[in-house]
Amino acid sequence: MTNKLLLILFLISLLFAGCNANQEEKSESLPDNEVKLTSDQMKQIRIDSVRQREEVTDLSLSGKVDFNQDDVLPVFGFASGNVLEVNVSLGDHIKKGQTLAVVRSGDLGNYLSQYNQAKGQVVLNKRNLDVAEELYKTKVYSELQLLNAKVTYEASVDNLKQYETYLKTYGINDTAGAPPDYRITAPMDGYVIQKSINKGMNLLPGSNNNYFTLSSLATVWIKANLYEEDLQKVKEGDSVNVRVFALPDTLFRGVISKINYVLDSSAGTLQARIVLNNPKQIMRPNMLADIKVQLDMHLKATAVPKNALILYENVYYAMVYKGDNVFERQPVKLENCSDGVCYIRQGIKPGDVIATNGAIYVLGQ
Repeated sequence: MTNKLLLILFLISLLFAGCNANQEEKSESLPDNEVKLTSDQMKQIRIDSVRQREEVTDLSLSGKVDFNQDDVLPVFGFASGNVLEVNVSLGDHIKKGQTLAVVRSGDLGNYLSQYNQAKGQVVLNKRNLDVAEELYKTKVYSELQLLNAKVTYEASVDNLKQYETYLKTYGINDTAGAPPDYRITAPMDGYVIQKSINKGMNLLPGSNNNYFTLSSLATVWIKANLYEEDLQKVKEGDSVNVRVFALPDTLFRGVISKINYVLDSSAGTLQARIVLNNPKQIMRPNMLADIKVQLDMHLKATAVPKNALILYENVYYAMVYKGDNVFERQPVKLENCSDGVCYIRQGIKPGDVIATNGAIYVLGQ
């Protein structure tokens, strides 16, 4: 029993000794704006030197998503008639070859009738050619008569091929008794972004209207409103960050591909165009967007990661490393922040070592 008691007292003394050692490590007398971390606490953070870099600032523009006009395909009708079916609606996703509408056309009825006549003429002229060849062999027909039969037959074949091309173009079934219907089909995968026909409409001859417009939405345009006073700051090729209000957690990166230098007199703006990839088609036309244009000021400035700064009681602080695990809380004044980097006007300088990851953890010790 005595041995157990002695062992317990020995362990308690070791525990108190360890606690006192830790307490001594923390309890050094420091100014109120300094803090000393333990070795274990130092492992939880990262420190790095402050550097200079070219300052980049953001110009904020408003805009909206639009179709990529280079990726838009109109679908036309080629004959007059009555619209029997319209199988898609505005905004539908369609596949290449899918039937968009069916039209019954009197024009194509004439083509079908002429096709059947041409097919019959080919059969007749082939029979006449066969007879002419036999008569030529028996010296009853001259060579000229045989040649005329061949020319007549070949001309009828060419005529038939022309009508076959018409029927194939319009997708007409040449089966006997088939109605003169033709199908307007999709030439690509994409979305229906414009539709101008409905079931029961009569399509007039020679109208050649754009009945559907399709777009894949694989890429979209962002049209940004650029004010006159900002025109000298922005140029084609400038990098931009785009956030669409409907997708606040998604950041899209791109460049200004074109600036339209025709001024909208009513709004006092020009339009800058950004082309963005849209592989999942999550951006849709007319969604509102916020565009940040990154302007290179060509000036050297003190730069730190944004997460190295702490906002406390409306003042920004950096935790400056003084050595021996000691950090000083240093107030700083900002020039601006852009793309995760803040540019410092006053408070720290290049060469200072600060806590870059875990600054708020240091402040809380």
